[in-house]
Amino acid sequence: MLNIMCERCTCLGIECSGTENQLWSGCILQQKAEIFENVVNYIYDKTSDEMMAIAKTIKIGGNVLPIVKEAFEKVLDIRYTERLEVYNYYYA
Repeated sequence: MLNIMCERCTCLGIECSGTENQLWSGCILQQKAEIFENVVNYIYDKTSDEMMAIAKTIKIGGNVLPIVKEAFEKVLDIRYTERLEVYNYYYA
């Protein structure tokens, strides 16, 4: 029997096969959230020039992990007024 916490997990069958009759010891979604926040914190401290370089890489289709792209977009939303030039370039 699959654990109840696994039944609606978006990673079930993709990155995780779920657990059966085990105590909960960690969930891939929780681990992803922690990794995502670490990436956001890393990008948040980037200068405007460094963020522009990331924006250009993403826009030309460079090899960027989806989590980096998502974190970059979150930081752009958070630091909108401070990174307006980057924001306008990225979303133009």
